[in-house]
Amino acid sequence: MKKHAIITASILAMILPTVFPSGNPFYSQVSAATSVQQSNLTLDQVIANINQKKPIPVYLEATHVFKEHGAISSTDTRKIWDNAVKGESRDETIVVANGKQEKYYAVTKGPQLITYKEGEKQAELYPNSYPPGMSALNSSQFNEAKSRLKMIKDDLQKTDPGVTNSVNITEEKMMDRPVYHVSKKQQAIIEGNTHLYFDDVWIDKQTGLVLKSIINNNNGSAISEYTVTKVNFQPTFPKKISN
Repeated sequence: MKKHAIITASILAMILPTVFPSGNPFYSQVSAATSVQQSNLTLDQVIANINQKKPIPVYLEATHVFKEHGAISSTDTRKIWDNAVKGESRDETIVVANGKQEKYYAVTKGPQLITYKEGEKQAELYPNSYPPGMSALNSSQFNEAKSRLKMIKDDLQKTDPGVTNSVNITEEKMMDRPVYHVSKKQQAIIEGNTHLYFDDVWIDKQTGLVLKSIINNNNGSAISEYTVTKVNFQPTFPKKISN
């Protein structure tokens, strides 16, 4: 990523509030999965269904917890305004790690990305954040499921010695919305020892949005858990962004 320009924090302070409104919009609370039912769908059918989904405006709040050997190493708390259909997005992330808390902002307008760490005097502007032909639309939250499912399918097609992959699909509910729960298990024999890796993702069937994701690396030695805690589909965003 090539850095193009540095802008002052005072200018950024004027830009950020105009991108998307602050405050808490109406939202639905994401609850634990219920009504678990084994699915008759294959992974290819789930992929085909999700690939048909198009990005829509969404506001969400989420937590991303990282654990090492059972202990939390860092926690991200995020607020995301995703209006990628109009080339706009905003991400506010609070990172807590090693007893410190830091807040980061990322604002996208078309091909431009502005990043800023709270407390710093300058922000960074990247006008060419995406490859040619790409924009904020390609980085939409709704493309995460497509990417994850492709990775799972790629792993299932591998034939590495000592490695076996399997997938299980159930249909569940989160926040009274039907979701696909795709669970991939990988078993690897390394130097005579068995290592297990799990990749679980819960995908909203109607929109294709990832509502929850857990990656369990080597019998729990490292765990990444992402959970959407609040979501508002089709919120009202400002019609345009101030320059």
